[in-house]
Amino acid sequence: MTINMTFSLPDEVAAYLKAGPNASATVAAAIRRQMLEDALAGLPRREQADPFLRASGDAFMSAETQR
Repeated sequence: MTINMTFSLPDEVAAYLKAGPNASATVAAAIRRQMLEDALAGLPRREQADPFLRASGDAFMSAETQR
C-alpha cells in the first residue's frame, strides 16, 4: 500500500530529488535507513553487552582482519 504525502523540503534536497529517476524510492530508502538506525540505537552498545559475547565478537573480528 502507498500513501500520498506532501513535504516542504530545502531547495537543494528538492533539486536532488527532481534530478533523480524516482524521488519516492529515494525518500523511502532514506526513511528506511533512518528507521534501522533508530532501531539499532535502542540496542545495547557492544561495550555494554555480555562479556562472553564481547570476547567472542573480538575473536571473530580478529580472525576476519587476518584473512
